[in-house]
Amino acid sequence: MTTVGGRQGIWMRNTTEKFRDTLNDCGFSEEKKTQYMELMKAGRKEGQLRLLKEKRRASLDELHRLQREIDCIDYVMDQVRESR
Repeated sequence: MTTVGGRQGIWMRNTTEKFRDTLNDCGFSEEKKTQYMELMKAGRKEGQLRLLKEKRRASLDELHRLQREIDCIDYVMDQVRESR
């Protein structure tokens, strides 16, 4: 256990582990996290940016798909309300 400011119970994790957590929060698969970390260690920023752009594009596509789904649900709900 790491002690910070004389208080026990505060855990300090290394930067790599924190960054993997951030990639996890971004929705990266284990494979993509490993690939990203290898690119980062090699200093290949263009590869890192490529993976981030791919994930961003995929996330936006999913967001748009879900928005269309919600729009359809709203339409059906309106139809049900109007048919009372």
